[in-house]
Amino acid sequence: MAGFNKFLIVSTETSHLEHEKFHLDRIAWPDLVQIKNLSDFDGVVINLTALAEHKQLKVLNLSGIATLFDLTSWTQIVSSGGGIYIVGDPDSTVSVLDTSTKLTGPMLSSTPGPSKPLRQNLVRRIKLLAGRLDIEKDLRPLEYRRVDRPNEFGTKNIYRYLDSVTDWKYSLSQWRIADEWDRVLGDNVTALPGPLGMTSYSTALAVFYQFVTPHQQSGHLVLLPSSGRGSEAEDVFILQELFGIATSLPEPKWVQKLQVPAQAEIENGIATKHEALRTLQGEILSDKDRLKSCKRWYRLLYDDGRSLEEIVKEGLELLGASVTKVSKEKEDYRVKVPGFAEGVMEVKGTHNRKFGIGALRQLGGWMDDVIAKERINVKGIFVGNAARNDEPQSRGSLFEKNSEDYARVKEALILRTMDLFCFTILKQLSKLDVADLWKALYLAKGCFDATPYWSDLPPEFQIGVQRQSSDERKRSETVSATTLPECPSDYSDGNHGDRQPNAQAPSGNEPQKKSGNSTRRQKAGVESLPLTGDTSKEVHEKVLKPGPHKS
Repeated sequence: MAGFNKFLIVSTETSHLEHEKFHLDRIAWPDLVQIKNLSDFDGVVINLTALAEHKQLKVLNLSGIATLFDLTSWTQIVSSGGGIYIVGDPDSTVSVLDTSTKLTGPMLSSTPGPSKPLRQNLVRRIKLLAGRLDIEKDLRPLEYRRVDRPNEFGTKNIYRYLDSVTDWKYSLSQWRIADEWDRVLGDNVTALPGPLGMTSYSTALAVFYQFVTPHQQSGHLVLLPSSGRGSEAEDVFILQELFGIATSLPEPKWVQKLQVPAQAEIENGIATKHEALRTLQGEILSDKDRLKSCKRWYRLLYDDGRSLEEIVKEGLELLGASVTKVSKEKEDYRVKVPGFAEGVMEVKGTHNRKFGIGALRQLGGWMDDVIAKERINVKGIFVGNAARNDEPQSRGSLFEKNSEDYARVKEALILRTMDLFCFTILKQLSKLDVADLWKALYLAKGCFDATPYWSDLPPEFQIGVQRQSSDERKRSETVSATTLPECPSDYSDGNHGDRQPNAQAPSGNEPQKKSGNSTRRQKAGVESLPLTGDTSKEVHEKVLKPGPHKS
């Protein structure tokens, strides 16, 4: 897709990102009514995996569903060279609220009276892809290594996605375009289904539907399975590999309330120069570049994906580490710090409050691989940004207690990206003993308590970090004392450096002093959608008939 493009992802969150080359709308399933004109987009991702992940989502508005699955809009997108990507179970269903049907009958009241018209809200269960794609699933187990790869030349990115799937629960035995397409496609556009990933049962793992006109190929519709790695990983893959968009997220509004070194000075300088002569425009542009550079550290508080990995790498390098990418398939980075064992580092972000233990098990497996293959001792390092949409002071630890215990047994470090943000600010202010910090990080087993480091930040750079509760601290100390080996005496809890209270930042040529505060160490009735966004009474009476009830 060349030139300026508009993209839409229907998944787990709602946000908007403007760029000089593209516009990206991310709409959560409960917010579908925000979609005004689906055909205005060049690329659309419908993530059914995210729909299944909405635990509290019970009923959706029918008008929003009808807009998203409007066949006329789909045809306009693919006829103009655009793409539609459907990710997840093709049998997905959802309950919708139909407010368009008018009924007559007695009012629901104990007071006798004449019959009056009554508008009744009806909840109906519909199959989302019914009337769009005729899909049948084959539930027999399969071995992906035995799968043939037809049409790979033009669909390498799709096969890279299939290579990343962790759990194959089904394949496709039928993948026809539904007959309803004939009315909207007309005589000038033809849909050609191309199965991808053919199994030994002659079933397919994905389907690439190419839409062609008499003179040229047009757009496409792609049906993909769930990756097994969650909707966020699926969204990131499509953004990066298929749309060519890096996952650097827009700044949340709360970033405007924060400060980093030199920010206020630069912003004041910019404001002053804008009010001055137009000849200062070049100097203003230069200052804007400096401001963008110094504010890049905010990405440690809200970013995700490859962009988060890059800023974590830069932060650790600011602290004196050597950080290199070794493999795309395994650990994200290797970390080398003089005098310490080599680190195997995994970097992840999520909008969820905490990560699952699977993230640590993956890191543990990679540590074991390095030890077995290279016969060296390594330090496991997990750097995470959980609850990335929330203000930093409302966030807690990255994992539940049992997950933290696993990290302790593996002697792996768990570090929040917001704590790395704190370290970078202290380093820029010359208030950080880097050698002391690395010693504390490498001795840490499990979650690193950065509370004393936050205490060292001057007030103007504080962001109100949530402190560890007394109950959490007692529980952590109990686990450490009863189930884990003791740490060296000069680092009794294994999670802090030997830091002294009331430390002052070094000045001039004086040797740097250690800082901090040592006291803190311690399938029923499934129906199909109407063909278009029409939600009139006639359409619903024809298409949305109640199905039989099953208990």
